[in-house]
Amino acid sequence: MRVIAGKYKGLKIQTINKTATRPVMSKMKESIFSSLQFELNNAEVLDLFAGSGSLGLESLSRGAFSCVFVEISKEAVEIITENLKSIEEDVIIENNDVLTWINQSKNKYDLIFVDPPFEFSSMRVSLLLDSIYKNLKDTGKIIVHRHSSSDRTNIVKKLELDKEKTFGQSVLSIYKKVSI
Repeated sequence: MRVIAGKYKGLKIQTINKTATRPVMSKMKESIFSSLQFELNNAEVLDLFAGSGSLGLESLSRGAFSCVFVEISKEAVEIITENLKSIEEDVIIENNDVLTWINQSKNKYDLIFVDPPFEFSSMRVSLLLDSIYKNLKDTGKIIVHRHSSSDRTNIVKKLELDKEKTFGQSVLSIYKKVSI
C-alpha cells in the first residue's frame, strides 16, 4: 500500500498482516479523499482505530495541518510510528482504547475517521459517534467505514448523513453536524 497523492505520494505504507486489521482499499481511499479535497487544507484530523495510519497519513500528504492517531494495538502503533518516520507534520500517536481516549479528549477536529473492527455492533458504533460528536468542529465531518452487512448505524440526532457509498464488502458513510 502507498500514499495516493500529495506531498508524500508514493510513500510505502507498512501494514499488519492480521485479520483484525484490514487496510482500506485504494479505490475507497481515493473516493474518500476526492470528496474531502476542499476540506483537507490545514485540517486537524483524528484517525480512530488507526491501524497502519493510512487515512491520517493520506490526509497529511494532502494538506492537513495535524493528525492524532488512536490505536489500541501495540503492534499497530509500532507500524504507525514506522510509517510516520519521514513525515514532517504535527502528529501524535495514542496507544489507547478509542472510547477511553475520546471520553478524556477535549480537542476538536475538522475530520474524524472512524474505522472500527467489522465485528463492532451498530449499537457500539452509534455510542461511539454520540461520544465523538463533542470533538467535531461545527463544519467538520465524521467518516465511518463499516462492513456492508452491518446494520445501519442509528446516529445521534445532531449528525446527518452527508454521503454514503458501497465498495464491495465495505460501506463508507460521511456525517456532518445538523445545521441549526
